[in-house]
Parts: sequence; C-alpha cells; structure tokens
Amino acid sequence: MGKINLNEFRDKKRAADAIEIETDNGTFVIDPPQLWSDELLELAKTGDNLALSKALLGGDAQYAKFVAAGGSQAVIGAILRDSAGFATGTWVPSLAFPLRTGRSSRPICWRSTAWPATIGDFTV
Repeated sequence: MGKINLNEFRDKKRAADAIEIETDNGTFVIDPPQLWSDELLELAKTGDNLALSKALLGGDAQYAKFVAAGGSQAVIGAILRDSAGFATGTWVPSLAFPLRTGRSSRPICWRSTAWPATIGDFTV
C-alpha cells in the first residue's frame, strides 16, 4: 500500500458512505463510522441514545434543528437501519447504535456492506 493522504481519504469515504438527511431545516450528514472520533465511538457503546443522536448530527444546535423539522432519536435509528443496513440482534460492543424501543430490548447492530466495521476487533 502506498502513501495515503488523510484528508483525501476522509473526503472519499465521506462522499461514498455518509448518510445525508434532507429536511425543511436543511441537510444533516451522518459520517460513516470509519470517520468517527474515538469519543464518538465510545459514546456509541454507552447506550445514551440522545447524546449519540446529538453527536451524530453535530451537536445540540443541529439536533434541535433536526427535531424542529420532525426528527427524533427514533427517526435517526430508523434512518440508520434503512440506509446503513442495520439489523436488530445482540449488541456488539463496537459500532452499535443501541436504540432500545418499547417492543424490544435488543439494540440495533451494524450489518452493512457499506459500513462493515467492528471497532472492538478493529475490523473496518
């Protein structure tokens, strides 16, 4: 493998795998997990869905705009399931979005060819 320009790598990965959510309040982008900070990866393991939703959208202000457009934690979870190929099942302490609903205590786990990451084992 040759030299890799980190900025070019991030730009290509973002262009190929990011999820763009268009709303009346603007477009919100969720980066692919390979571009998440260490802090965001750790937050994904905690089960704090509100904090994770806010972080995925870029913070409190962006999340408030998303909610004002009709979004919610549940909507983010549904978008991730539909757009990124998530499946319900046993939580893997890696890149899971541990969204718990009233119907199931099972969180959402990554099952995607676009985002085949398992950070616990450093498989990306």
